[in-house]
Amino acid sequence: MNKCAAITLLGVLVGAGTAATADDVRTEIYGEGATTGGPKTLYWDIYTAEDGGEGRALVLLHGGGCRDGSRNDRRLVKLAQQLAQDGITVASPDYRLLADNPSPRPYSVASMAEAASEIWLPDILASGNSGAAAQEILQTRVTACAAAAEDALAAWRAVRDRAPELGLDPERIALGGSSAGALASLVAAYELAADQERPYAVVTLRGAAPGLAFTYGGPPLWALHGAEDTVVPLAAARKTVSRARRANVRATLRVQPAAGHSWTEMDLFELRPDGKTHYQLLLDFLRM
Repeated sequence: MNKCAAITLLGVLVGAGTAATADDVRTEIYGEGATTGGPKTLYWDIYTAEDGGEGRALVLLHGGGCRDGSRNDRRLVKLAQQLAQDGITVASPDYRLLADNPSPRPYSVASMAEAASEIWLPDILASGNSGAAAQEILQTRVTACAAAAEDALAAWRAVRDRAPELGLDPERIALGGSSAGALASLVAAYELAADQERPYAVVTLRGAAPGLAFTYGGPPLWALHGAEDTVVPLAAARKTVSRARRANVRATLRVQPAAGHSWTEMDLFELRPDGKTHYQLLLDFLRM
């Protein structure tokens, strides 16, 4: 049996059983990623939509600065469960992290460096690093997040390729994430993806890519950011959306007042003054 067939078979065995609901998740292998120690097997959780989604799906990546985090983050799980209840199938993948010693392609590394270096470099310098030391730290972060972007695109492709099996419309599969997962999704969707395989839409929660060279006329973007975010400043999110609009990308930025970078401060389900929640606005976007 060749390696691809073995991965497919193992994925079926891992995911065997009752189809996932909002309260029951199915875990499967979706691919593998290159590391210095050899290929790393990559898993995702599938939250199958209840009726009414018309085949829509979202590939949703966790945060963690490309250093840590997982698809088991309870707030990410809550969001995935709610989306499934509201008709959106969610694939929540793990991806290569810094400790995996990932080996992304040079093009992915260059794209990530352009997209995000201006977010990270000021903090690196403020920590007392300079010269070659600062560049080494920056390169390490860029490399890890470049691998995350490759895995984001691989997960999206895997959902698209399995759309008939999963009961999905291959033309309605969105990509997005939180924090580092948002950054990975932006680079994957607008830089790494080929013209003929753009996601249906892109969602970012607390993430930005202010140096990203957006594909002209790429998929619509919906972004939510905290006004007091000190990890990924609001200015970086504003610049990301501005660059997207200049590339003829329909981009929306929602700002939550007094919110920082944590999930606790940015409650998607908290009622806003206009009577809607950010979650409801996100759902409207995914149903467009």
